[in-house]
Amino acid sequence: PDDLDPDIVVIQQPVQNIYLAASAAMDMFVATDALDAVRFSSLKADGWYIEEAKKAMEDGDIIYAGKYSAPDYEMILNENCGLAIENTMILHTPEVKEQMEKFNIPVLDHSSYETNPLGRTEWVKLYGMLTGHEDQAEQAFDAEAKAFEQVSDQDATGKTVAFFYITTNGEANVRKSADYLQIDLKEGTYIQLPGPNFESPAEIRMCKAIGADAVGMSTACEALAANHMNMKVCGISCITNLGAGMSG
Repeated sequence: PDDLDPDIVVIQQPVQNIYLAASAAMDMFVATDALDAVRFSSLKADGWYIEEAKKAMEDGDIIYAGKYSAPDYEMILNENCGLAIENTMILHTPEVKEQMEKFNIPVLDHSSYETNPLGRTEWVKLYGMLTGHEDQAEQAFDAEAKAFEQVSDQDATGKTVAFFYITTNGEANVRKSADYLQIDLKEGTYIQLPGPNFESPAEIRMCKAIGADAVGMSTACEALAANHMNMKVCGISCITNLGAGMSG
């Protein structure tokens, strides 16, 4: 139809020759026995932790078509790519999505925005429908839903956790707050004062007035030095007490 909302993505079935840049989705194609629908990967064979994907690349069934930020458009077009499955990293290179759509290649990039623990998993049903593996997709989802139900009834332990993973570049990537894992992370503005003495009540009021959520005597200077050396920086603060003059 000509009057479709611009946010609606039209995908023709059956989908073949998928360019898969969202590595987490690969497991769904393996679970639904639809790996043959994937032709292009944004990871090289030695970057895969999923053995089936690694073997498919070693056998030549899946080929490397460039990183998500710099795909090989010529290769993708020559082999009639029917769909690009991206992750949220595509937001850093919107020109890639625009170019894909200019070539009439639909782009999916929303599964990472799911907030329900099973929301992202339920995308397996969409992939199953697109590749003609609906029954396998239903079975895969039901198995994950049953596993989630078993742990969701457990009482909270009160323990806290710092959740992160190491990328293929050896960098630590911390999960976003409010992501689908439902780990309650707090974000805010940290301000560093020189110390070594604790802040006075007047200084705490000043920090609050300029928008600080937490105050300490370190972190910022180290972050500045690390950034100067082109190092990746992740600051995790452990809040131990209220500032001087505060109660609650």
